[in-house]
Amino acid sequence: MTHHTSIGLALIVKNEENNIKACINSCKGVDEVAVVDTGSSDNTVEIARSLGAVVDVETFHWPDPPDYTGIDFSAARNRSVDMLSTEWFLFLDADERLDKGHIWNIRRRITDLRDPFKALLVTMYTEKGDTFWRDKVMKKCPETRFVGRVHEATADEVLYADLAKDIRIHYQTHPHSPRNYAILREECAADPNSMRLQYLMGREEFCWGNVPSSIYWFERWAWTYERSGKYHPMRAADAYFTLGYAYARMAEYARARTNAGKALIVNPDFKEAAQLLADLAGFEGNGMAQERWLGFAGSAENRGLGIQAKCFQQECSPEVQP
Repeated sequence: MTHHTSIGLALIVKNEENNIKACINSCKGVDEVAVVDTGSSDNTVEIARSLGAVVDVETFHWPDPPDYTGIDFSAARNRSVDMLSTEWFLFLDADERLDKGHIWNIRRRITDLRDPFKALLVTMYTEKGDTFWRDKVMKKCPETRFVGRVHEATADEVLYADLAKDIRIHYQTHPHSPRNYAILREECAADPNSMRLQYLMGREEFCWGNVPSSIYWFERWAWTYERSGKYHPMRAADAYFTLGYAYARMAEYARARTNAGKALIVNPDFKEAAQLLADLAGFEGNGMAQERWLGFAGSAENRGLGIQAKCFQQECSPEVQP
């Protein structure tokens, strides 16, 4: 008899009465639904319970903007997972939707998955065609504990994930969040040597258009990363690529090229990094290199994202030490 691998849905919500029903219904077929409500004043809790969810309304009561005191998404996320008794879990935001029928793709993939893989990277997409991959399906185990007050994620060095392109989640784009920016600045002030926070602060500053500050944080990240032995292809490749793009914005083309190249060292099939190198070569009038990198970008598919973490020591010396 085939073993039924159980899977739960974990949600964090606040005043999501217009979204939560569609979110939960998109995951029909899960064994359990756990919801952590952080202080709704609308009908969110009632709707969730009517759909069979177990709801915690006691543990978290977060203030409204611009007061961000006590907000900790990893604590709430871990609580939502702890409420489940399933072997695996899928975590969503209320405005995200699993594509119709894809819960069965998840069930099939996790039934076949063997150690050391403990997560699935799924395709996140918008109606505009923007896509990226994120580990949204995880096995319940000590390694799958979330950290970080915002942009919560598992620890870099412990999680192995399998790339599952046949699982898709639609997500909504939002304006850059003053909440995330403020909380990240607080976290970085308290722990400026955290590689995770250095990476997130670099991305946050870049999104806000603060390019010199973005470069500062990404260079701090690179200095830490290149001495740590930790390896996270998605995060490391993205960091080097964004650092290269930031240097290009500052017209420091040699450093832009160096960091785009490092992104390809980490992930040799990184389409956007190859495209950046092609753009740089074209700008500098090197038509032969531009053609070569364009060909590389055209055939790249961002493979190499399947293993999300393993030990790795990169032999390179950063140009800038913060």
